[in-house]
Amino acid sequence: STLSSSSAASDVYKRQRYERIPPDAPLEPLNAYGASKAAATITLCALAREKAFSLTVLRPFHFYGEGQSSQNLWPSLKRAAFAGEDFEMTLGEQFRDYMPVEDVADRFVAEIHMSSAKAFPLIKNVGSGQVVSLRDFCEHWWEEWSALGKLKVGAIPYRSNEVMRFIPQIITSRFLQNEYQIIPLHPDIPKGCGVNAVSYTHLRAHETEADL
Repeated sequence: STLSSSSAASDVYKRQRYERIPPDAPLEPLNAYGASKAAATITLCALAREKAFSLTVLRPFHFYGEGQSSQNLWPSLKRAAFAGEDFEMTLGEQFRDYMPVEDVADRFVAEIHMSSAKAFPLIKNVGSGQVVSLRDFCEHWWEEWSALGKLKVGAIPYRSNEVMRFIPQIITSRFLQNEYQIIPLHPDIPKGCGVNAVSYTHLRAHETEADL
């Protein structure tokens, strides 16, 4: 089984077209970096079909944790909390699916160990399944770290191009001859399980029904 990642989904998906962005959403990158990822996905999917090897493209959404760039939200919040400083932020009405980087890594490892009975490309969003506002996210960690400073909510205005909602739909998309076939979540998988809740048993059963 061959595994590929298109890295951060925000590089390839148009951000505010969907309530929840499905893995078969059109690839509409906003810059050359995102375009290179979109091109890589299309090329790899075509190659997997041509050469008959299995391929999974994983698209993580918002993840956080140790080792993240100091300019990102969670490290900046943590630095202020442990320094006893106030933290200025927007009103925090942006909605995201935040996932610990450890869970993202576990998702990649689990995918590597999956074997496929048929050779076809799969595209999967990686997220927790939980929708949370940026304000709630910050308040949770501020309390978790027993921060002495204050969260100054609304101290920073929204950017002119602020993305207010960027949420993944946690399903699998099968890339078939430049078309997508959606494989829904198995009903026995609980929502918000912490990783991309796609049932491998369900996928294997679905594979046997299709003449690929």
